Amino acid sequence: MRFELTEDQEMLRQMTRDFARSALTPAAGGWDGAGALPDALRGRVAELGLFGVCLPERFGGAGMGLGALALAIEELAVGEAGLAATALAHNALCAAQINRRGSVEQMKRRLPALARGEVLGTWAGGGVDGGPLTARAIEDGAGWRLEGSLPAVTAVGAADVAVVLAATRTGAATAFLLERGEWRSAPADSLGLRTAGLGEMVLDGVEIADDRRIGERHGGLDARVVDGARVCRAALAVGIARAAFDAGNAYAAERRQFGRPLTDFQAIQWMIADGATELDAARLLYRRAAMLLDADEPATAEAAMARVFATEKAQAACDRALQMHGGYGYTRDYPVERHWRDAYAAAVGEGTHNGLQRLRVASSLLFETRAGA
Repeated sequence: MRFELTEDQEMLRQMTRDFARSALTPAAGGWDGAGALPDALRGRVAELGLFGVCLPERFGGAGMGLGALALAIEELAVGEAGLAATALAHNALCAAQINRRGSVEQMKRRLPALARGEVLGTWAGGGVDGGPLTARAIEDGAGWRLEGSLPAVTAVGAADVAVVLAATRTGAATAFLLERGEWRSAPADSLGLRTAGLGEMVLDGVEIADDRRIGERHGGLDARVVDGARVCRAALAVGIARAAFDAGNAYAAERRQFGRPLTDFQAIQWMIADGATELDAARLLYRRAAMLLDADEPATAEAAMARVFATEKAQAACDRALQMHGGYGYTRDYPVERHWRDAYAAAVGEGTHNGLQRLRVASSLLFETRAGA
């Protein structure tokens, strides 16, 4: 398997990297302190086409595939991880679910505005990998009544539309499309990813027609949408790890002890070597999974592997960067404490944690073993 980027992918990556360096990194600390992104930033992201990377061209998207989206999310996360998390929820979950499971009318009505960034999308719900569903959908005549609360929803106060998973009377998950004003939001003062607008979505018996259902009853999130979200979660973690790795290396090169820069000491050199190795491995894992999904090949185990490895190695990268900074690493004068908080928040998403991802990998391998017996 070859991992060369296409010309379009390389252009997208470089464009996003330039944007992150010039517009995100310098201001990220202040936005984190405020716990919000400026309103004008959404328009700039839309101008770059980053709200429709994977959507088909007939709906105004770039039609570039999951691999391109993951590259863009990594670059955004280097500059500002909360924005990258928002782009993940919009592209890899909300827009992707409508594109794969939506009706013709839903796609025509929603996807062009999502691709242009005129409408911000998110998703809410457990039920992924067996997680609990915290919202209920009750059939009410020709429509549905949704009630319950859903925690840790990205951009819950800013989103215009949301794909919501709710349990029907059988207990299985069904996906619905809700619009701003049909839910209440309770913002959370989160430790990490503070600019992602995480909060609780509250459904007070909202009544909707059946044409708001996305896909079949009990269909839940499309399995390939879930796999794609895992890949993008891994890319998000790699971006955070890169930011911490670069910050730690830069500080170690400048800081002197005993008349020598920290980078002269073997302990620091080993940290740098481990960090570089883990970054490359995590990136290769998510790119392998993305290539398989873009080729319409099975990749559930590969996506779960990428997510587990990348999110855990991002935490390790931030731990090392804090150690390199010493006491300064725990102050807001340096960005590593923000990267550390973001890395631990990035490990929780799509209603899953890494224990469940490990079970997913093991189940896939055990199935293959039994099938080959």
